[in-house]
Amino acid sequence: MYRALRNIVLILLSVLPGRGQQSGDPADPANIFRRSKERLLADLDRLPRYTCIETVTRRYYRAPSHFGTRSCSQIIADHEKRTHELSLQAWDRLRLDIAVSDREEIYSWVGAARFDQGTLAAIAGSGPLGSGDFGPYIGAIFGESEVKFQAEKPFRGRHLFEYSFDIPESRSRYHVKAKESWFVTAYSGTFLLDPQAVDLAHLTVRTAELPPETENCQAISEVEYQRLPIHGSQALIPTESRLLLIGREGQETLNIDSYAACREYASKSVLRFDTAESPQQNGATWPAAPSTRPPLAIPAGLHFEFRVVTPIDSDTAAAGDPVEAVLRSPLHDKRGAIIAPVGARIHGRLAQVEQQLGSRDFFEIGLKFESIEVNGTAVPFSAKLPQEWPSMYYGLYRLAPRNLPIDSGLFIFLEDHLRLRHLDSSGATVLPEASQKEETRPAR
Repeated sequence: MYRALRNIVLILLSVLPGRGQQSGDPADPANIFRRSKERLLADLDRLPRYTCIETVTRRYYRAPSHFGTRSCSQIIADHEKRTHELSLQAWDRLRLDIAVSDREEIYSWVGAARFDQGTLAAIAGSGPLGSGDFGPYIGAIFGESEVKFQAEKPFRGRHLFEYSFDIPESRSRYHVKAKESWFVTAYSGTFLLDPQAVDLAHLTVRTAELPPETENCQAISEVEYQRLPIHGSQALIPTESRLLLIGREGQETLNIDSYAACREYASKSVLRFDTAESPQQNGATWPAAPSTRPPLAIPAGLHFEFRVVTPIDSDTAAAGDPVEAVLRSPLHDKRGAIIAPVGARIHGRLAQVEQQLGSRDFFEIGLKFESIEVNGTAVPFSAKLPQEWPSMYYGLYRLAPRNLPIDSGLFIFLEDHLRLRHLDSSGATVLPEASQKEETRPAR
């Protein structure tokens, strides 16, 4: 019943080029649209290179009880008529860096030194994730779509103009990925222009009925915009967006994305627009060892104890957040020599922050190590960590089967609110290439 909730759905929208010409009285809606269009498309042509921190909270809702078999049109109509939220079954949170350059949106874990295309699917994990808020929507809608003025509309204390648009499948670059396949969908919606600022304030995008392979009927995106100073210009930045997926079994998933700390690229940032393999893990690039000495390597099969010293609070923590740990036992090589002493600093990330809600609420916290400090050098460090499942957990229901990389750990906490000052556990080193393999643990 709930499998469709966690089907990976990636939504990508690429920019369509194009310009149109309209004329009209400077005070009427047609002229407001023309002036706004010229401004927005010119913005895309001179889009500054910048990054923002994106925090994604995904909320998974149960289907209504006694739902029965219904068509997508009925399911969508029921959603439109409903005045209350469905029952929340689970939520998780991600924190990413998004880079915007040349009308492209590229993602990495927050704070990583490298951005790579092709990273979005890996970051999404077992839930939906979308893109397009920073420019692709604007380029397609204002560059190619048929637009009609609808009405004057009050919106959050402002007097705005509402317009509708429609993009058929033949001209659409709205892609939806489900499992291993990509699908193109038509879409339509509305946007609000501020006639005083001659600017975009709000955008709503609705897909046509999605293919059955996606296990969803429709995706609905809402984006709010504001101007922020970046590199000497006022860039149009989304402040918050919402992506709603309406499932074919009545379930729903809501992504709430917030954006902060938007800034011009730092000189240390590296962007990769290819998908070739590189010597990195989870988006992080390791400092090169001096050419006069061979690079350090941590052998596989070394057992160790560690303590995570970064506090973890369920109110704020997100997958992607950096964490730090210390060794509580030394790492020895085969001859007994100490490779890393007690107290050596280990750097990693939260790989998952999720809460399951039901007869007993519990948290799942994923952990992945990336490097260890040895003699002042950050050395790649991969480790198989416990996947701790308390005996009480086997009486609990999870939303979907858990697929865990071999070089990560999962810790279960049977609590309503999680506040960890530290976490003690143990692990065993593995070779970095083992991170490409996965273990699967069935749901209980």
